[in-house]
Amino acid sequence: MCGRYSLTNPSKLREEFGSDIDGHRTISPRFNIAPGQVVPVIRICQEGKMCISEMRWGFLPNWASKTNSYKPMINARSESIFERKYFRDSIKRQRVLIPADGYYEWMYINNKKVPYRITKNNHGLFAFAGVWERPSKNACNKFPTFAIITRNSIKNLSVIHQRMPVILSQGNYLQWLNKRLKLNLVESCLSEMNNSNLEGYPVNSWVNDIRNDDVKCIQTIDSSGNKIIN
Repeated sequence: MCGRYSLTNPSKLREEFGSDIDGHRTISPRFNIAPGQVVPVIRICQEGKMCISEMRWGFLPNWASKTNSYKPMINARSESIFERKYFRDSIKRQRVLIPADGYYEWMYINNKKVPYRITKNNHGLFAFAGVWERPSKNACNKFPTFAIITRNSIKNLSVIHQRMPVILSQGNYLQWLNKRLKLNLVESCLSEMNNSNLEGYPVNSWVNDIRNDDVKCIQTIDSSGNKIIN
């Protein structure tokens, strides 16, 4: 699963997603994004252009948001997303890009959970594949909600965690957002994942607490918990 991620350099959004992307509000760097928070995402807006929007992390289908008996889902498994009632409508027509430059997983080392940050080796931006839903009219939450799609980890990351987010290839961004895309091509986008140049390294346990959201969260340590001085 993916339960925490970062977007530490939002000034690079236009470099990664296109200079004509709509949305000109200031986005603050985020070092420790957690479920339930409202965060920037990218979807298709008017005239077929990509735009920056705000959504809450924790997907609720429109029919489920009328009751409190359904739990928001932060992840959706790529292997079952087309069949699950929770997601099968949104995967057809309401797909979203979640910009990030890293995500966190926890690995047991000497009976201790150590947080690892997974990034590109150049620490550049990328996009998770996601699905989203509008809130119902009587929902307490007025923001659209989203889930990050996951898959089995690639070999070099599976030692950290057996699951990972689907990271889309840059060339598939617009195709992923296309509401009219045939489902077989949606599946192709999920399988043609950008998994090159990903690496994981241990970081400060400061990230364990979702109230902490600063550069200390991405501070590199050795696996025993000692800070590494670069």
